[in-house]
Amino acid sequence: MKSRLPQSDQNNPQAQIRAAQVIVSDLGHALADKADASVGMPESQLPYSKDKIKNALQLLIWELGKEQSSVAQSLAEAYVLLAQFIPDEDAEILHRGQAALQSNDPEHKDWQFAGPAARIINDIKLEMENALEEIRIFLRHDKGAEDKV
Repeated sequence: MKSRLPQSDQNNPQAQIRAAQVIVSDLGHALADKADASVGMPESQLPYSKDKIKNALQLLIWELGKEQSSVAQSLAEAYVLLAQFIPDEDAEILHRGQAALQSNDPEHKDWQFAGPAARIINDIKLEMENALEEIRIFLRHDKGAEDKV
């Protein structure tokens, strides 16, 4: 994907906000394409690194604050949803393990992936819990939004 990010001046808050808006907009398009995807999507399907997306979401949540709490709430949900994106290798293991479990066939060729898949799902749940706690830090200045996450 060709980057749509404007050239950013690190010392210019407005430029940082514009760059964050582009990142979040691109994320929205990527998530819309995955609306019916299951848990454990490959990170390679994200338009930017998870860290870059998290930073953009945090900045916009902080900037929006109370003025647009419903938008901030949606951004907070996207922040937590990022935990669903995992390294591509783990996504493949998860997919193969889930296929074996759903087959109910003890002779399924991918049965050896069932245990690792369960661990990956637990890791995703833990990362989602951690992300929820992280994002609450950014919502503390807007008490009404924090209670909704």
